[in-house]
Amino acid sequence: MIHLILQGKGGVGKTFVSSMLTQFLMTKHSVVAFDTDSVNPTFSQYESLNVRRIDLMDGSKINERNLDVLIEAFLTEEADHLVVDNGASSFVPFSNYLVENEVIEMLKEAGKDIMVHTVLEGGQGMNDTLQGLNVLAKYFNNIFVWQNQYYGTISYEGKSFEETKVYKNNEEKIFGVAIIGDRSRDTFGKDIENMLKYKISFEEVKSDSRFPIMSKQRLNIFKKDIFGQLENHF
Repeated sequence: MIHLILQGKGGVGKTFVSSMLTQFLMTKHSVVAFDTDSVNPTFSQYESLNVRRIDLMDGSKINERNLDVLIEAFLTEEADHLVVDNGASSFVPFSNYLVENEVIEMLKEAGKDIMVHTVLEGGQGMNDTLQGLNVLAKYFNNIFVWQNQYYGTISYEGKSFEETKVYKNNEEKIFGVAIIGDRSRDTFGKDIENMLKYKISFEEVKSDSRFPIMSKQRLNIFKKDIFGQLENHF
């Protein structure tokens, strides 16, 4: 299966989602991961995940040659799962390329399953990320939604995400939902921030002296929560 992590707003946790998804899939399957973020290629800095970097932008234009290389990898890699972290700067041209060149249809004809992952952010970024989901739903099926509640719950006028018009209008295209819960920022939040800062995996945290015992415990709790949600879908 090919997993595309797409969202037009930057700083919402796409790379975090890409890293967690890759780590989860690696517990059971062979995985190849790609970082296509031209501006902030953070995903490729996770050394233990062996992420390959492919720069999709050439200035303000899409680098179609590199994009062709990525699509060819989709067709030739023998791994069970491919994970692609896409940056906000290339969201529109990358999505347009996929649609205009009927890439999704071509991949399906080749026997490849495609899952589009998108991140919703609570707080001030909620409306922008909901609009990003709306755009994706116009062109793609099999959308997996990640609710990042770090900056607040995903709700609109007192309605939960599942009660919003955006969800109801696109419900048939939404494959599943995972929730990155709003935990204490002084404990869980700080531990997660440090893990992201050091660009390391949950497994690496276990033997990393920079994390005290209770930090390791909290990150293990967080990991079990996320992995447990993904277990229901993948």
